[in-house]
Amino acid sequence: MSPFQRGLKVLDGHARLTVAKRGSYRKDQVYEWSLNSNGGMQLGQLGIFSASMHFEIVDSDSTQHDAEHQGAFRCSTRAYNYKLSTPRGSDVWRLHWHPVGKSPAKEPHIHLPPDLDRHLPTGRITFEKALVWLIEYDAPLRVDRDEAVAVLAQEEASHLLYRTWSEAPPAGR
Repeated sequence: MSPFQRGLKVLDGHARLTVAKRGSYRKDQVYEWSLNSNGGMQLGQLGIFSASMHFEIVDSDSTQHDAEHQGAFRCSTRAYNYKLSTPRGSDVWRLHWHPVGKSPAKEPHIHLPPDLDRHLPTGRITFEKALVWLIEYDAPLRVDRDEAVAVLAQEEASHLLYRTWSEAPPAGR
Protein backbone atom coordinates (compact mmCIF):
# COMPACT_ATOMS: atom_id res chain seq x y z
CA MET A 1 0.00 0.00 0.00
CA SER A 2 1.39 3.42 -0.95
CA PRO A 3 1.82 6.24 1.59
CA PHE A 4 -0.99 8.13 -0.15
CA GLN A 5 -3.34 5.17 0.23
CA ARG A 6 -2.41 4.75 3.91
CA GLY A 7 -3.17 8.44 4.43
CA LEU A 8 -6.52 8.21 2.70
CA LYS A 9 -7.53 5.27 4.91
CA VAL A 10 -7.99 7.62 7.89
CA LEU A 11 -10.90 9.29 6.06
CA ASP A 12 -14.33 7.67 6.07
CA GLY A 13 -15.12 7.35 2.39
CA HIS A 14 -14.33 5.37 -0.74
CA ALA A 15 -10.83 6.19 -2.01
CA ARG A 16 -8.93 4.63 -4.90
CA LEU A 17 -5.93 6.11 -6.67
CA THR A 18 -6.05 5.55 -10.42
CA VAL A 19 -3.01 6.01 -12.67
CA ALA A 20 -3.89 7.36 -16.11
CA LYS A 21 -1.20 5.49 -18.05
CA ARG A 22 -1.31 1.75 -17.55
CA GLY A 23 1.55 -0.70 -17.87
CA SER A 24 5.04 -0.64 -16.48
CA TYR A 25 6.58 2.58 -15.28
CA ARG A 26 9.54 4.01 -17.15
CA LYS A 27 12.12 6.52 -16.09
CA ASP A 28 11.80 10.12 -17.29
CA GLN A 29 8.12 9.78 -18.21
CA VAL A 30 5.41 11.80 -16.47
CA TYR A 31 2.37 9.92 -15.15
CA GLU A 32 -0.78 11.12 -13.44
CA TRP A 33 -2.85 9.61 -10.65
CA SER A 34 -6.28 10.83 -9.63
CA LEU A 35 -8.62 10.11 -6.75
CA ASN A 36 -11.49 7.83 -7.78
CA SER A 37 -10.80 8.34 -11.50
CA ASN A 38 -11.22 12.13 -11.15
CA GLY A 39 -14.57 11.61 -9.40
CA GLY A 40 -13.29 12.76 -6.03
CA MET A 41 -14.03 11.37 -2.59
CA GLN A 42 -17.41 11.96 -0.94
CA LEU A 43 -16.86 13.08 2.65
CA GLY A 44 -20.38 13.07 4.06
CA GLN A 45 -21.85 16.50 4.70
CA LEU A 46 -18.43 18.15 4.31
CA GLY A 47 -18.47 17.70 0.55
CA ILE A 48 -16.14 16.25 -2.07
CA PHE A 49 -12.36 16.11 -1.99
CA SER A 50 -10.77 15.92 -5.44
CA ALA A 51 -7.08 15.24 -5.99
CA SER A 52 -4.65 14.50 -8.77
CA MET A 53 -0.90 14.57 -9.14
CA HIS A 54 1.61 14.36 -11.98
CA PHE A 55 4.74 12.42 -11.09
CA GLU A 56 7.90 11.25 -12.80
CA ILE A 57 10.17 8.27 -12.19
CA VAL A 58 13.70 9.65 -11.75
CA ASP A 59 17.09 8.36 -10.65
CA SER A 60 17.58 8.18 -6.93
CA ASP A 61 20.62 9.87 -5.41
CA SER A 62 22.06 7.38 -2.92
CA THR A 63 23.91 10.18 -1.10
CA GLN A 64 20.56 11.76 -0.15
CA HIS A 65 18.62 8.70 1.06
CA ASP A 66 19.11 6.38 4.01
CA ALA A 67 19.36 2.60 3.58
CA GLU A 68 15.60 2.10 3.97
CA HIS A 69 14.82 4.48 1.10
CA GLN A 70 17.72 3.72 -1.22
CA GLY A 71 16.91 2.33 -4.59
CA ALA A 72 17.69 2.98 -8.20
CA PHE A 73 14.60 5.16 -8.71
CA ARG A 74 12.13 7.39 -6.90
CA CYS A 75 8.99 9.37 -7.76
CA SER A 76 9.19 13.13 -8.13
CA THR A 77 6.08 15.34 -8.08
CA ARG A 78 5.65 17.47 -11.21
CA ALA A 79 2.22 19.05 -10.50
CA TYR A 80 -0.71 18.68 -8.11
CA ASN A 81 -4.34 19.71 -7.79
CA TYR A 82 -6.31 19.30 -4.54
CA LYS A 83 -9.79 20.72 -4.07
CA LEU A 84 -12.50 20.70 -1.42
CA SER A 85 -16.02 21.44 -2.66
CA THR A 86 -19.26 21.72 -0.70
CA PRO A 87 -22.03 19.15 -1.34
CA ARG A 88 -23.60 21.74 -3.67
CA GLY A 89 -20.39 22.08 -5.70
CA SER A 90 -19.04 25.41 -4.44
CA ASP A 91 -15.29 25.52 -3.91
CA VAL A 92 -14.03 25.82 -0.34
CA TRP A 93 -10.38 25.85 -1.48
CA ARG A 94 -8.18 24.75 -4.35
CA LEU A 95 -4.50 23.95 -3.88
CA HIS A 96 -2.50 23.95 -7.11
CA TRP A 97 0.95 23.64 -8.51
CA HIS A 98 1.03 23.51 -12.31
CA PRO A 99 4.40 24.77 -13.60
CA VAL A 100 3.54 23.89 -17.19
CA GLY A 101 0.52 25.34 -18.94
CA LYS A 102 -1.24 28.57 -19.85
CA SER A 103 -1.59 29.95 -16.32
CA PRO A 104 0.88 32.68 -15.35
CA ALA A 105 1.07 31.16 -11.84
CA LYS A 106 3.91 28.65 -11.94
CA GLU A 107 4.53 28.45 -8.17
CA PRO A 108 2.38 26.50 -5.65
CA HIS A 109 -0.71 28.49 -4.69
CA ILE A 110 -4.20 28.44 -3.24
CA HIS A 111 -7.49 29.75 -4.63
CA LEU A 112 -10.08 30.93 -2.09
CA PRO A 113 -13.60 32.25 -2.54
CA PRO A 114 -14.91 34.72 -3.37
CA ASP A 115 -12.08 35.43 -5.86
CA LEU A 116 -11.14 32.01 -7.26
CA ASP A 117 -9.12 33.67 -10.02
CA ARG A 118 -6.58 34.99 -7.51
CA HIS A 119 -3.40 32.90 -7.03
CA LEU A 120 -2.20 33.21 -3.42
CA PRO A 121 1.33 31.74 -3.00
CA THR A 122 1.65 28.90 -0.48
CA GLY A 123 4.91 27.07 -0.92
CA ARG A 124 4.63 23.37 -1.56
CA ILE A 125 1.62 21.60 -0.02
CA THR A 126 1.95 17.85 0.37
CA PHE A 127 -0.94 15.50 -0.24
CA GLU A 128 -0.82 14.56 3.43
CA LYS A 129 -1.09 18.24 4.44
CA ALA A 130 -4.19 18.58 2.25
CA LEU A 131 -5.66 15.58 4.11
CA VAL A 132 -4.88 17.30 7.44
CA TRP A 133 -6.78 20.35 6.15
CA LEU A 134 -9.78 18.06 5.54
CA ILE A 135 -9.57 16.94 9.18
CA GLU A 136 -9.51 20.60 10.24
CA TYR A 137 -12.74 21.04 8.25
CA ASP A 138 -14.26 18.09 10.20
CA ALA A 139 -14.07 15.42 7.52
CA PRO A 140 -15.56 12.10 8.68
CA LEU A 141 -12.84 9.76 9.97
CA ARG A 142 -12.39 6.00 10.41
CA VAL A 143 -10.12 6.59 13.40
CA ASP A 144 -10.03 9.25 16.11
CA ARG A 145 -8.67 12.67 15.19
CA ASP A 146 -5.34 12.34 17.03
CA GLU A 147 -4.61 8.99 15.37
CA ALA A 148 -5.51 10.37 11.95
CA VAL A 149 -3.16 13.34 12.37
CA ALA A 150 -0.38 11.02 13.63
CA VAL A 151 -0.77 8.67 10.64
CA LEU A 152 -0.58 11.58 8.22
CA ALA A 153 2.47 13.03 9.96
CA GLN A 154 4.21 9.66 9.71
CA GLU A 155 3.33 9.27 6.03
CA GLU A 156 4.50 12.81 5.28
CA ALA A 157 7.80 12.47 7.18
CA SER A 158 9.89 10.70 4.53
CA HIS A 159 8.65 13.08 1.85
CA LEU A 160 9.64 16.09 3.95
CA LEU A 161 13.03 14.55 4.64
CA TYR A 162 13.87 13.67 1.03
CA ARG A 163 12.09 16.26 -1.09
CA THR A 164 14.28 18.46 -3.26
CA TRP A 165 12.33 21.73 -2.74
CA SER A 166 9.67 23.21 -0.48
CA GLU A 167 9.07 26.91 -1.24
CA ALA A 168 9.88 27.36 -4.93
CA PRO A 169 10.74 24.58 -7.36
CA PRO A 170 14.06 24.67 -9.17
CA ALA A 171 13.95 26.24 -12.65
CA GLY A 172 12.73 23.84 -15.29
CA ARG A 173 10.29 21.96 -13.08
